[in-house]
Amino acid sequence: AYEHATAGQPADAAPVQITLTARTTRTMVQLTVADTGSWRPPPADREPPSPGTRGHGIIFMHALMDDVTIAPSPHGTTVTMTKELKP
Repeated sequence: AYEHATAGQPADAAPVQITLTARTTRTMVQLTVADTGSWRPPPADREPPSPGTRGHGIIFMHALMDDVTIAPSPHGTTVTMTKELKP
């Protein structure tokens, strides 16, 4: 979040705030990362990342979690990741 939320910010921009919230129940873990930075979607014509290079974050989130929501807004971006726990 730090790297992506601050990319392209002018030197005199207000500091980006990042908040991590973890919530758990007996059957679920939910992580929410919210920042006050600017969302920049990957280019539509971007090819999938090659092994050993950068650009795997969203791919990993979807592979490791049961549900991923990315909600950009004019005030920042909120990513919520949920994993159901097996009893």
